[in-house]
Amino acid sequence: MNARLWRIGLALGAALAAAAALGAARPQDPLSWAGAYVDEFENVLVGGETYDAQNIMEIVQLSPTTAYLSLSLEFYNGHQCALSGVAEVEGQSLVYRGVEADAEGRRCVLALRKVGKRLVLSDETGACTNLTCGARGGYDGVDFAAKDRRPIADLPELLASSEYAAAVAEHAKAH
Repeated sequence: MNARLWRIGLALGAALAAAAALGAARPQDPLSWAGAYVDEFENVLVGGETYDAQNIMEIVQLSPTTAYLSLSLEFYNGHQCALSGVAEVEGQSLVYRGVEADAEGRRCVLALRKVGKRLVLSDETGACTNLTCGARGGYDGVDFAAKDRRPIADLPELLASSEYAAAVAEHAKAH
Protein backbone atom coordinates (compact mmCIF):
# COMPACT_ATOMS: atom_id res chain seq x y z
CA MET A 1 0.00 0.00 0.00
CA ASN A 2 1.46 3.35 -0.89
CA ALA A 3 1.87 6.14 1.68
CA ARG A 4 -0.88 8.31 0.15
CA LEU A 5 -3.54 5.55 0.41
CA TRP A 6 -2.34 4.75 3.92
CA ARG A 7 -2.83 8.43 4.99
CA ILE A 8 -6.28 8.52 3.37
CA GLY A 9 -7.20 5.33 5.24
CA LEU A 10 -6.01 6.83 8.52
CA ALA A 11 -7.96 10.05 7.87
CA LEU A 12 -11.08 8.07 6.97
CA GLY A 13 -10.73 5.93 10.10
CA ALA A 14 -10.31 9.03 12.27
CA ALA A 15 -13.39 10.64 10.67
CA LEU A 16 -15.47 7.52 11.27
CA ALA A 17 -14.31 7.32 14.89
CA ALA A 18 -15.20 11.00 15.42
CA ALA A 19 -18.63 10.49 13.86
CA ALA A 20 -19.25 7.48 16.10
CA ALA A 21 -18.22 9.46 19.17
CA LEU A 22 -20.58 12.29 18.21
CA GLY A 23 -23.39 9.81 17.66
CA ALA A 24 -22.77 8.25 21.05
CA ALA A 25 -22.79 11.66 22.73
CA ARG A 26 -25.97 12.79 20.98
CA PRO A 27 -28.93 13.06 23.36
CA GLN A 28 -31.33 10.11 23.32
CA ASP A 29 -34.68 10.82 21.70
CA PRO A 30 -37.34 10.15 24.36
CA LEU A 31 -39.76 9.01 21.64
CA SER A 32 -37.43 6.05 21.01
CA TRP A 33 -38.69 4.66 24.33
CA ALA A 34 -42.10 3.87 22.78
CA GLY A 35 -43.32 0.41 23.75
CA ALA A 36 -44.56 -1.57 26.72
CA TYR A 37 -42.68 -2.13 29.97
CA VAL A 38 -43.80 -4.64 32.57
CA ASP A 39 -42.15 -5.13 35.95
CA GLU A 40 -43.45 -8.25 37.70
CA PHE A 41 -42.85 -8.62 41.43
CA GLU A 42 -44.19 -10.19 44.59
CA ASN A 43 -46.38 -7.79 46.56
CA VAL A 44 -47.56 -8.05 50.16
CA LEU A 45 -50.83 -7.36 51.94
CA VAL A 46 -50.94 -5.95 55.47
CA GLY A 47 -51.72 -9.43 56.85
CA GLY A 48 -48.49 -10.79 55.35
CA GLU A 49 -50.08 -12.62 52.41
CA THR A 50 -48.16 -12.29 49.16
CA TYR A 51 -49.45 -12.05 45.60
CA ASP A 52 -48.08 -11.49 42.11
CA ALA A 53 -48.19 -7.86 41.00
CA GLN A 54 -47.22 -5.84 37.93
CA ASN A 55 -46.17 -2.29 37.23
CA ILE A 56 -47.01 -1.45 33.61
CA MET A 57 -45.93 1.52 31.49
CA GLU A 58 -46.97 1.99 27.87
CA ILE A 59 -45.67 4.71 25.55
CA VAL A 60 -47.14 5.34 22.09
CA GLN A 61 -45.58 7.97 19.84
CA LEU A 62 -48.26 10.32 18.52
CA SER A 63 -46.18 12.94 16.70
CA PRO A 64 -42.53 14.02 16.44
CA THR A 65 -42.91 15.77 19.81
CA THR A 66 -45.66 13.92 21.71
CA ALA A 67 -46.43 10.47 23.10
CA TYR A 68 -49.32 8.84 24.90
CA LEU A 69 -48.18 7.66 28.34
CA SER A 70 -50.13 5.12 30.38
CA LEU A 71 -49.11 3.94 33.85
CA SER A 72 -50.60 1.30 36.13
CA LEU A 73 -48.58 0.79 39.31
CA GLU A 74 -49.14 -1.46 42.34
CA PHE A 75 -47.95 -0.92 45.91
CA TYR A 76 -48.05 -2.48 49.35
CA ASN A 77 -51.45 -3.70 50.56
CA GLY A 78 -53.07 -3.38 47.14
CA HIS A 79 -52.74 0.38 46.74
CA GLN A 80 -52.43 1.58 43.15
CA CYS A 81 -51.59 4.52 40.93
CA ALA A 82 -53.07 4.92 37.46
CA LEU A 83 -52.43 7.78 35.06
CA SER A 84 -52.69 8.29 31.32
CA GLY A 85 -52.05 11.40 29.30
CA VAL A 86 -50.19 12.94 26.39
CA ALA A 87 -46.60 13.78 27.28
CA GLU A 88 -44.39 16.16 25.35
CA VAL A 89 -40.69 15.92 24.62
CA GLU A 90 -38.82 18.45 26.75
CA GLY A 91 -35.10 18.09 26.19
CA GLN A 92 -34.26 14.47 27.00
CA SER A 93 -37.49 13.84 28.92
CA LEU A 94 -41.12 13.06 28.26
CA VAL A 95 -43.25 15.34 30.44
CA TYR A 96 -46.97 15.04 31.13
CA ARG A 97 -48.64 18.21 32.42
CA GLY A 98 -52.12 17.60 33.77
CA VAL A 99 -54.90 20.15 33.66
CA GLU A 100 -56.47 19.32 37.05
CA ALA A 101 -55.13 20.75 40.29
CA ASP A 102 -54.87 18.87 43.56
CA ALA A 103 -56.33 20.14 46.87
CA GLU A 104 -53.27 22.38 47.28
CA GLY A 105 -53.76 23.97 43.85
CA ARG A 106 -50.78 22.21 42.21
CA ARG A 107 -50.99 20.69 38.73
CA CYS A 108 -49.60 17.25 37.96
CA VAL A 109 -46.19 17.37 36.28
CA LEU A 110 -44.84 13.87 35.63
CA ALA A 111 -41.46 13.50 33.93
CA LEU A 112 -39.90 10.38 32.48
CA ARG A 113 -36.12 10.42 32.07
CA LYS A 114 -33.49 7.90 31.14
CA VAL A 115 -30.97 7.49 33.94
CA GLY A 116 -28.32 4.96 33.02
CA LYS A 117 -30.16 1.89 31.80
CA ARG A 118 -33.46 2.75 33.49
CA LEU A 119 -36.47 4.94 32.71
CA VAL A 120 -37.27 6.86 35.88
CA LEU A 121 -40.46 8.74 36.81
CA SER A 122 -40.43 12.02 38.70
CA ASP A 123 -43.58 13.55 40.20
CA GLU A 124 -42.23 17.09 40.17
CA THR A 125 -45.04 18.74 42.15
CA GLY A 126 -46.43 15.75 44.08
CA ALA A 127 -49.84 16.49 42.54
CA CYS A 128 -49.81 13.41 40.27
CA THR A 129 -49.62 11.20 43.36
CA ASN A 130 -52.28 13.23 45.18
CA LEU A 131 -54.69 13.03 42.22
CA THR A 132 -54.24 9.45 41.02
CA CYS A 133 -52.74 7.22 43.73
CA GLY A 134 -53.90 5.27 46.74
CA ALA A 135 -52.48 6.04 50.18
CA ARG A 136 -49.31 3.96 49.80
CA GLY A 137 -48.67 4.72 46.13
CA GLY A 138 -46.55 7.29 44.34
CA TYR A 139 -44.71 7.91 41.09
CA ASP A 140 -41.52 9.60 42.27
CA GLY A 141 -38.56 7.31 41.69
CA VAL A 142 -40.51 4.42 40.14
CA ASP A 143 -38.39 3.00 37.34
CA PHE A 144 -38.42 0.48 34.52
CA ALA A 145 -35.46 -1.29 32.89
CA ALA A 146 -34.93 0.09 29.38
CA LYS A 147 -33.97 -3.43 28.23
CA ASP A 148 -37.47 -4.67 29.09
CA ARG A 149 -39.11 -2.61 26.31
CA ARG A 150 -41.45 -4.70 24.17
CA PRO A 151 -43.95 -3.92 21.43
CA ILE A 152 -47.43 -3.14 22.74
CA ALA A 153 -49.28 -6.39 22.11
CA ASP A 154 -52.79 -4.92 22.13
CA LEU A 155 -52.15 -1.56 20.44
CA PRO A 156 -55.52 -1.44 18.58
CA GLU A 157 -57.30 -2.07 21.90
CA LEU A 158 -55.23 0.62 23.64
CA LEU A 159 -55.99 3.14 20.87
CA ALA A 160 -59.72 2.35 21.18
CA SER A 161 -59.75 2.74 24.98
CA SER A 162 -61.62 5.48 26.83
CA GLU A 163 -58.36 6.37 28.65
CA TYR A 164 -56.61 7.06 25.34
CA ALA A 165 -59.55 9.12 24.01
CA ALA A 166 -59.68 11.17 27.22
CA ALA A 167 -55.92 11.79 27.16
CA VAL A 168 -55.94 12.98 23.56
CA ALA A 169 -58.97 15.19 24.20
CA GLU A 170 -57.34 16.68 27.32
CA HIS A 171 -54.18 17.47 25.36
CA ALA A 172 -56.11 19.01 22.45
CA LYS A 173 -58.12 21.19 24.86
CA ALA A 174 -54.97 22.35 26.66
CA HIS A 175 -53.24 23.22 23.40
